[in-house]
Amino acid sequence: SGATSRKHSGERPQPVPTSVDHRPCMGRLAASLEVLKGELRRAKYDEGPLDADALLSGDPSAYLRLLHFALLRCSTDVARWLAELGYELYAKSDARFVECVWRLMRQELGYRHALSTKQFLSAGFAERKLQLTIESLRLVSAKHADLGRSARRPVGVDYKALAELAQPRTPNAATADARQPPLTVEASRTRAPRPAAAAAAAAASAAAEEAIAAA
Repeated sequence: SGATSRKHSGERPQPVPTSVDHRPCMGRLAASLEVLKGELRRAKYDEGPLDADALLSGDPSAYLRLLHFALLRCSTDVARWLAELGYELYAKSDARFVECVWRLMRQELGYRHALSTKQFLSAGFAERKLQLTIESLRLVSAKHADLGRSARRPVGVDYKALAELAQPRTPNAATADARQPPLTVEASRTRAPRPAAAAAAAAASAAAEEAIAAA
């Protein structure tokens, strides 16, 4: 057999691999990096050039810098909204900052990810960190737009009722005829006078009575 021939020939058997290399290919990482650059351009990122090598290697300091920008400087409206909700993101250690970000993304923005705090603060996991940062920028952008729409709408206005009132109404012809019977000649002659005409007639009648009394 093959094993017997290798034994007699002195050839050592090759070890069987016991694990799979889960490192992402560089092509996929490079594509995600380009997506991240596009999101940063839309967010008007102006805090210096990106360190592509640090991002591709999963350097936590490079991603912490981007998370700080996304949640604290990208939108003053979002930063104010988070502060009003009780999230204090300034003057925190890296671990406390990441824990706070994880909680607000889950509870306020409805986003869950697969990275733990320990994984984010360690080297590697570049693909997951890229996706997390991209989604953070998108969520902040969407929340910024939502807060802007809310600020432009007066408080206490029932927009649903207004929309219903704005809809054109076309009553049924039979119903309209039943509610408004046709006007006949007699009805038009006996219709009550308008307020202005009635006042003028009353004044004329009063003047005539005064003239008769004076005579």
